[in-house]
Amino acid sequence: MVARAQKRGRAHSLLRFVAQVLTMSVAAGALTVLAVTYGDDIVSALRPADGSPTDSAADGAGISSTPVPRDCSTQAPSSTEPITAAGADAGSILIELSRRLRPCADQVVVAGADPTARWTGARLAMDEEAVYLLAGTGPDQALTDELRRLDPAEVVLVGAPPETAAALAGDWELIEQPADPTAVRPQAPPAAGGSVLWALDDSDPDLAALLTPAAAEAGAEILDLGPPVDWFDAAPTVVAQLQGPEVVQLIGSFSETEIWQLEALRAAVELPGGGLTVLPDRRYIAFYGGPSTSLLGVLGEQDPAATLQRMQPLLAEYQTDDGVIVVPTFELIATVAASDAGDDGDYSNETPVSALRPYVDYAADHGVYVLLDLQPGRTDFLTQAKRYEELLVQPHVGLALDPEWRLGPDQVHLRQFGSVDATEVNEVSDWLADLVREHSLPQKMFLIHQFKLSMVTNRSAIADRPELSIVIQMDGQGPLGTKYGTLAALVRGAEDGPWRWGWKNFYDEDTPMATPTQTLAIDPQPVYVSYQ
Repeated sequence: MVARAQKRGRAHSLLRFVAQVLTMSVAAGALTVLAVTYGDDIVSALRPADGSPTDSAADGAGISSTPVPRDCSTQAPSSTEPITAAGADAGSILIELSRRLRPCADQVVVAGADPTARWTGARLAMDEEAVYLLAGTGPDQALTDELRRLDPAEVVLVGAPPETAAALAGDWELIEQPADPTAVRPQAPPAAGGSVLWALDDSDPDLAALLTPAAAEAGAEILDLGPPVDWFDAAPTVVAQLQGPEVVQLIGSFSETEIWQLEALRAAVELPGGGLTVLPDRRYIAFYGGPSTSLLGVLGEQDPAATLQRMQPLLAEYQTDDGVIVVPTFELIATVAASDAGDDGDYSNETPVSALRPYVDYAADHGVYVLLDLQPGRTDFLTQAKRYEELLVQPHVGLALDPEWRLGPDQVHLRQFGSVDATEVNEVSDWLADLVREHSLPQKMFLIHQFKLSMVTNRSAIADRPELSIVIQMDGQGPLGTKYGTLAALVRGAEDGPWRWGWKNFYDEDTPMATPTQTLAIDPQPVYVSYQ
């Protein structure tokens, strides 16, 4: 019945086409329809009143005697952006898939809400290679708009509500198809190593079955990911299924965090030490300084290879039997506090990217994490961070803020201690977190230096972003007992903040400098330890 109705639908379309031409002819006084036959879907002749052949070039009309055929076959998706349309309800998802996969359609099957109607409609759509859509409880503007875009010859209704039929009757030939009470839920094609995968959340247990007609047309397999989890801890079998196909389309009610995590899993770029999260189960041991200069710290006293070699005995001392992975780290001073204003007036010297890149590139090849440290003077942290975006988009590069050197408009280094408010910190973390999402990167470390409470104002308002692992480092120098007291003051009342704690040892200024054993005994135990 559907096949016969489809032929009637094409004839109906041809009649509408001829009617349009006839209207043009009467208006122009030039054309007369001599004969129309549509049993074989052919317009036999459109000729001028004198019986001569139409000269399209002469009259400029360019009217063809037959409609231009359409190619309504399934297209490769133009976008793999996750489909989370309108709360991820099944009807909205099917409409969005139709938009991405089909430029038009000869036939559309629209099913009502009853399960037997839905399963009947799904089977019919698969048999006829038709677009499959769902009706709600009444007229649906989104459904109507999609039907207008597809411009089908006919619409087959299966158990759709009367309001839907009434709303569609004026524009399309409608075929009423009864629901089959014996219809069974379609089985979605399982994930089995194909090139296209649709990964679904579990918000609608029927979604996989409802997507079966579209999946069959697109050659896609379906993976039901199940309840939301921290996808960085997903089972190896799930990770393998996500990383295998060439194209993965996320479909459902995924949060922005889940989307980022799943896309980062797909990218399969891990951090030094493995995995996609900075913490826990990691201990970062860093050399601090500027590139190619011994004036700013131990890091610059030798080239990158010699630096890593010099770190080896120290790394071994921090490798305990607690199972925590020790990650060597370069903390590079990217912008250096300056005693004079400089040409830009900001009391900060910006290191060229080209000077930092040898350390960053070497670190990428040798399992070393990198932090870019900012001492912005009278400018702001975000302005300086953006200068190093091309380095920060690398997965093993994080960011450190040094508020001691963040001056107010009338301040000068070494006369006053600088400070930063949580509002500015959050501006930087938002930009950095968005960069992580945009590039499907693993989590980044976001470190804030502090040894005075006044250095970070409104610290409790620092926002927690899942793309970042925040560390506050006590980086003061001096007698060891004094440093212990400073850390205790910083931690007091802030134990539940969205951060972990770090510690800095100074080779020349600390009296005495804490040994690795003493450093690991600090409470809270530091997850990041740097040496200057």
